[in-house]
Amino acid sequence: KIMKKQGGGKIINVASIDGHKPEPGVSIYSISKAGVHMITKAFAMELAGDNIQVNAIAPGPISTKMMNSHWSHLSPEEAKKAKETMEKSLPAGRIGVPDEIAGAAVYLASDASNYTTGAEIIIDGGLLLAHHA
Repeated sequence: KIMKKQGGGKIINVASIDGHKPEPGVSIYSISKAGVHMITKAFAMELAGDNIQVNAIAPGPISTKMMNSHWSHLSPEEAKKAKETMEKSLPAGRIGVPDEIAGAAVYLASDASNYTTGAEIIIDGGLLLAHHA
C-alpha cells in the first residue's frame, strides 16, 4: 500500500539456484526457493501497473556462513576437499563472495532497473549452465 501511495517502488526477493536445481537433502529449501521464483513473477504481473518492480536475485555457491555450515560435520581435510570439488564443478572455477551479489541488488534498487520486472538475476559462476549442458 505504501509503495502504491508513493507512486511506485522496488521489491527484491532473494531466491536461489536450488529453486531450479534441487539437491538431495535440501528438498524443502529447494521447494521454498522455487516458490520465491513464482511469487516474484506473480507479483511482478500484479504490481507492474502501479510502477512497482518485483525482481529476484538467485545466488549459487556463495561463501557465507550458511554455505560453510554444509561442511561443518566434516574434518578440516574433508571440508577442504569438498570445497575444491565444488570449485572444479563450477565453470567460473571458484565459489562466489557476497559482494558479487550486492551489485545485482544495487542495480535492482536503482532507477536503472525501472523497466526490469519479473526478472531473476542468477549469480552462480555458471553452475546452472554446467548442469544443463
